[in-house]
Amino acid sequence: MKKKAPGTTLFYMVSKISFIILAVCLCWNYVISAVYIKGNNMFPSVKDGDLCFIYRLGSFYTNDVVVYKSKDTIRIGRIAAISGQEVDFPSEGGYTVNGWQPSEQITYQTYQAKNSKVEYPFTVPDGKCFILNDFRSDTGDSREFGCVEEADIIGKVVFMVRRRGI
Repeated sequence: MKKKAPGTTLFYMVSKISFIILAVCLCWNYVISAVYIKGNNMFPSVKDGDLCFIYRLGSFYTNDVVVYKSKDTIRIGRIAAISGQEVDFPSEGGYTVNGWQPSEQITYQTYQAKNSKVEYPFTVPDGKCFILNDFRSDTGDSREFGCVEEADIIGKVVFMVRRRGI
C-alpha cells in the first residue's frame, strides 16, 4: 500500500471547500439573490420589510413580480405589459392591455399618473416592459417614468420571507 505525502489530504479538503464556496458565490451573484424590500408600493402582495429571493435568469412575462433598477434605485413591481402590447388608461379608471382589462386576483383602482410624460394609448417598445405597482395610488411606476428596459430588470421574485411583527 502506497503512503500519501503529508498534507495531501489537507490540500484536497481545502481545494474541495474552496470549489464549493466559489460555486455558491457564483450562483448567489448570477442565478439567485436576495433583496430587502423598503416601502409599500406593492402592498398587499409584498410588504415593507419583506425579504424577496429573486431568480436572475430566464424571460419575463406579464404578471411577473420583478425587482428592477430605475434612476439608481432598486424598485419592485408587477409587469403589466411586455414589448408590442398596447397599454391604455380609460377616463373611468382601470387599465387595458391590447383593449382588454387584465385579470387580477385583487382588482385595484388604477388611474393614469397626473405628472406623466407618457401619451396613451401607449405601445411598449421592443426590449422594454410596462410595470405597475400593486398599491396603485403610488404612481411611481411606468405610468410616471415610462417603460423599464429588460436589461434593468434584476430578476423575478420566486420566494419571499415575510417580516414578522407590526
